[in-house]
Amino acid sequence: MIDRRVFLTLLGAGTLAAPRMAGAQQASPVRVGWLTFESRPEALNPFLQALKELGWTEGGNLTIEQRYSHGDADRYPGLAAELVRLKVGVLVTDGSPATKAAQQTTTTIPIVFVSGDPIARGFVASLARPGGNLTGVALISGDLTFKRIELLKQAVLGLARLAILEDHSSLRLLPQEIRLGENWQAIEAAARQLGIQLTPARGVRKPDDLEGAFALAVKERADGLLVLASAFFSSHA
Repeated sequence: MIDRRVFLTLLGAGTLAAPRMAGAQQASPVRVGWLTFESRPEALNPFLQALKELGWTEGGNLTIEQRYSHGDADRYPGLAAELVRLKVGVLVTDGSPATKAAQQTTTTIPIVFVSGDPIARGFVASLARPGGNLTGVALISGDLTFKRIELLKQAVLGLARLAILEDHSSLRLLPQEIRLGENWQAIEAAARQLGIQLTPARGVRKPDDLEGAFALAVKERADGLLVLASAFFSSHA
């Protein structure tokens, strides 16, 4: 689980800094746009609590405009445009598809994201100097791939075949070669080193696809399943 307090360091240094200094003199609440896959209290509540600790209270000097795709990644561009029309002071995006849609919608409103490798996805120029209007938390886990597969092999005696489960719910916004390519080389290298055979990656676009993906992994005699990180899978863990 991502600690949403990381967001507050970024938010406090940017758009919300000046209104906070104004305090009670502020004429209207600051609007923050929240854009992600679906409503998850375990993600939003810590964010709101951390804001409260810094003097920002929803319903008081702060308004959170929440927008969710509810499993349909094609909705992200329209939702991002809606938040921009509301003149939010900052956009907070959870997941690469949401971030991509926000990036394509505005070049002026600050965007604070949680995403996989933001350089590979074209969100920032570099980690040290992001540039543009995007910054946030980068989830770069390639170095952990070997350890994850190694732990799985230790837990599952005789692990010889490994199936891969990938989120295909947002291919239009984020091409498959970008999303899978970031981890695929690390996965292949780890499998070779540990003597594990990989079955073809299986993609799902909606929750109803999960049962079929599991059934296919069983049919292919997979001994284990590696689920690649995404907001979709987090929501349907």
